Amino acid sequence: MLQVINPEKFALWWGVIQKNLGDAYSYKVRENIENITDFYQNLELAITAYQQALNIFTIENFPIECLQINRKLGDLGFQKENWQLAIESYQVAIKLLEITQSLANTEISYQEMLAESIYMYGNIVECYVKIEEYEQALEYVEASRSRRLVELMMINDIYKNEEKPAEVEEYYDLQQQINQLSFDTARINKPITVGSQFSIKEIKSENQEKIFFLKEKQQKIWQKIWNSDRVLAEQLQVTYLGFSDIQQLVKDGQTAIIDFYSTRNNTYIFLLTQQQLTVHICQGEGVDKLQTWIHDNWLKLHAENSSEWQNKMEDFLSELSEKLELNQPIEQLNEIKELIIIPHLYLHQIPYAALPVTREKETKYLCDYFRLRILPSCQILNYCSELCPVKHASRSPINNPRKIGIVETPITNKFYTRYECETIANMYLISPQKRLQYSQAKINNYHNFIQQLQVLHSSHTSQVNIVNPLASKLKLFDGDIVLSKVFTWRLPELFDVFLSSCEINLNQTKISDDILTFATAFISAGARHVISSLWLVEDLATALFCIFYYQHRQKYSRSEAFKKAQNQLRYLTGTQLSNYRKQLEGYLEQYMKHENSEKIQQKKELLSWFCQQSLPFTHPYYWAGFISQGISTINN
Repeated sequence: MLQVINPEKFALWWGVIQKNLGDAYSYKVRENIENITDFYQNLELAITAYQQALNIFTIENFPIECLQINRKLGDLGFQKENWQLAIESYQVAIKLLEITQSLANTEISYQEMLAESIYMYGNIVECYVKIEEYEQALEYVEASRSRRLVELMMINDIYKNEEKPAEVEEYYDLQQQINQLSFDTARINKPITVGSQFSIKEIKSENQEKIFFLKEKQQKIWQKIWNSDRVLAEQLQVTYLGFSDIQQLVKDGQTAIIDFYSTRNNTYIFLLTQQQLTVHICQGEGVDKLQTWIHDNWLKLHAENSSEWQNKMEDFLSELSEKLELNQPIEQLNEIKELIIIPHLYLHQIPYAALPVTREKETKYLCDYFRLRILPSCQILNYCSELCPVKHASRSPINNPRKIGIVETPITNKFYTRYECETIANMYLISPQKRLQYSQAKINNYHNFIQQLQVLHSSHTSQVNIVNPLASKLKLFDGDIVLSKVFTWRLPELFDVFLSSCEINLNQTKISDDILTFATAFISAGARHVISSLWLVEDLATALFCIFYYQHRQKYSRSEAFKKAQNQLRYLTGTQLSNYRKQLEGYLEQYMKHENSEKIQQKKELLSWFCQQSLPFTHPYYWAGFISQGISTINN
């Protein structure tokens, strides 16, 4: 007796066989890479099998399997140098990666999914560069960066210990209902086999109308959130920047964006001006080579032997400049006065001001040629730009002492903090009511205090958590403020933040291009500009740099004041420093106690040594440790 085969089971069976054939031929491709004939024969067979499988494993029916197959198909197209096939396959896989990440219920499960797929962004960027479609390449560079906060929001890391806004709670609830109706979330890590009981009809069924209704309702809630809090809305759902949006961030003919991006194979430098976009390729300097070298010779050395790291700093930066071949793109920037730098991975940790470059046969530091701003992404720059409406357009709100505030707490081994803060307070006639000092600098006071300000100078201890960046802390008198909490704040009146603490931007990105720092958090909360540190900055140099910056800020834009402060510290002579010596020693005496008398004496001896040097702070360690992030003036 003949048994009728269920058409749907046959289709599923056929799809599984084609997928398995694709896997088998792909394995042979890897095994026969040196046998050209077998290599290309198996490559074609694998491509054909995967394409057949996609007739069954569609986006609507089997999103997880569709993601996996398209990723593998993209890899084969990449190997074959069929750039169009690779692009089309990666586009689908990336889209599905962004959908299915909402199904990951923990950071760990999503990190596993991300680790398996993150390279696709790099590959699709390389494909677009190969066919000289640079605008699309840059769009994917920025798309890969824009998603990280969205991922954190979806897995509730940011609101883990906070009460969610009602609209956010409702948005999440609807997403969960959509997921449940769309497909069985337990299938994320469960491969479909010939004997699987999943029915295409069941997956496609009557739930489609419910899903459509829920998505429509969810989108209305998102629009409501967007109308009141755009940053929060874009942390829930990415609105990617197109190329025209990115180019509009270059506000004038004297500004350019330099956007770094490392793939497995190379590092790409996208150079964008108002007129054109060009790409410089650092061949062979990809993630495994360049980024690993930066980690071992910069971050790791800094953690293990800070003295050796400091001694080798200039040689390292010179070698890095050569690896990036910076002289070539810099030669194109004859009319440019200001650079907006978007780093990638470990390049976020680099003091770009101190990178040596040669221009017209003369070698100088990058900051000698340009004003510099460092941004985590073009999306973050876009936040800053759009948070500056014309109604706030007094060119320098820092001139209003009623809107400037200082937070000051004792910092271990930082004995010039009081000198720094009192000098700034006297400079701007800041009243005692606008200074949170020592025991006043409590957690509840801090948040209420900064909501009243346009300019915040915050001088207190921070503690970076390399393993879990969202657990990093700003330490106050009665406890800590964790980074995740600052991401939930909204500070619409806050223009400028100066975080005069150590290692505020220290981060170790392992998989994605994480931008989880207090600087980014304050910008997301509403600040238009943040100054913060890359390493354990030296006590006296930090105090002087802060003072110089605020002096210049009375007359100049943020980026210009920042550059002038760096140069003033860099070229400060020992004789000039001697003029401050008596006053500085007086501040040190205020800290003198029995238990720290030895440290105070060491500080006095170091001050004396500085005063005897011709240029005591000329080494980049002293003047290049802070970076300027955000917009330059209120009107841009």
